[in-house]
Amino acid sequence: MAGLSPNVKHDESLLRTGDESDVLVRCGDQSWQLHKVILSSRCLYFKTGLKTSWLLGDPLYYYIDERDVQAVWWIIIWIYVGCLPSELLAEDGSQFTSCLRLIRCSRTFLLPDLAAHAEHKLHEASQKMMIDAQTAFYEAEDSDEQFAVSLELTNFFEGVKKVYEDADLESEKQYFLGVVQHAHFWPLLDRTFEEKAREHTIFWTDLMSLQQQAIADGAYWPYWKPEECCNCQGSPWTSQDPPRSTHWATLKLVKGKCQATCNRCASEEEVRKVWSELWGEEDEEGRKLPPVAEEEADKEEEGPSSSSGGDAEDDGLMSARKEVEEKERKKLEWLLKVGGTAIPSETRMALWKKVDEMRQAAQG
Repeated sequence: MAGLSPNVKHDESLLRTGDESDVLVRCGDQSWQLHKVILSSRCLYFKTGLKTSWLLGDPLYYYIDERDVQAVWWIIIWIYVGCLPSELLAEDGSQFTSCLRLIRCSRTFLLPDLAAHAEHKLHEASQKMMIDAQTAFYEAEDSDEQFAVSLELTNFFEGVKKVYEDADLESEKQYFLGVVQHAHFWPLLDRTFEEKAREHTIFWTDLMSLQQQAIADGAYWPYWKPEECCNCQGSPWTSQDPPRSTHWATLKLVKGKCQATCNRCASEEEVRKVWSELWGEEDEEGRKLPPVAEEEADKEEEGPSSSSGGDAEDDGLMSARKEVEEKERKKLEWLLKVGGTAIPSETRMALWKKVDEMRQAAQG
């Protein structure tokens, strides 16, 4: 891999050659000559596993009970070099299904950084397809035949099938529903897309629920093609921004007139609003603590409660705290979905990691 530091290059060489290997790791019909110190120091799953009696023979032999052998190989690459080439995620299918496999496997192997990386890639793939869907709607002469050539529907619906069959990927359904929802349900006008969507009954039902909500909110305008943003008077299709970075964010009825807002204008306003809710206003000393952190800091200063109703009160506080944390996580997820280029890349990655950690804590 190009651009690796000397230390990482050394570890990549150890992975590639198997030199100085002290453990043979096997999964399915594949095996790799690896190194206990690297595995244990960078992955809690291996740190725990390599201390148990699962190690057999001489040289040491470690078996991983995981059906997705390819995803395990990606895990190992990440442990050794700390990155995955973009083309690697697409070598065994679409980016949608590859990212989903990696998300599930990285959670099994307790690698939140990798889960955040894969989640970010899945978000990018869904954003690209959503913008493709908007573009196809604009370019199609017949709204009944929009996507047969311009979108890789087979790959998309393979991802739909995976998230609806795997309970561990429940939270990832939002990306596939979001492609249709944030394309303002224009894909549902296409015969091919509708036929494929109907093959996945629960997915179709979820889409219909979202569509009904959009109708109730006055945000459903299936055949309307906006010409300009009501704020900047620009259009995503004539924008000077990088390709595939702009789209219609909202369609709504205002004072009896249909109006559209591009994602640049919607993001700048909404990101500032949510960011302020999460972190407070900026001051001379930098950003304030998030609301949840402020509450916990206050509680630490006050010390433990001396009231007699201890257990019941603690349960109530715990429940309230979980509710607050769930709201904060949903705000972060929403912020990442709408923020786009308004959020710096490094900040985006850090926030994806935080979201995944919050999910893991909630499930624990």
